[in-house]
Amino acid sequence: MTDQRFVADLNSLESRRRSSGQLAELARRGQLKGQRRVAEYKAPASGGGGISSPLTETSAAARTHWPEQTLTSSDGLFTFAIKPVKKVTLRDADNAEVEMIYAQPPTA
Repeated sequence: MTDQRFVADLNSLESRRRSSGQLAELARRGQLKGQRRVAEYKAPASGGGGISSPLTETSAAARTHWPEQTLTSSDGLFTFAIKPVKKVTLRDADNAEVEMIYAQPPTA
């Protein structure tokens, strides 16, 4: 069987024929004239608008944790029990409360 015959057989199995489409013709460079637009300035809303550093943790006892997980080293010699941190409550420089909420880590 020749290569051309093989390709012809494969093409005969295709139910929908491919069409060789033409690309859309683009406008030539420089045909469009420059245009002027106007945008109105809107001042940002006052108050609130971010966190002022530094962030300070007021109490380590206020942390919440995900359920305890057991991790084993790759060689199997060491086993660690950890309680991943779930949420930490902080205070910023403006004395506003900031919560850092962490995703639950995958179980091993």
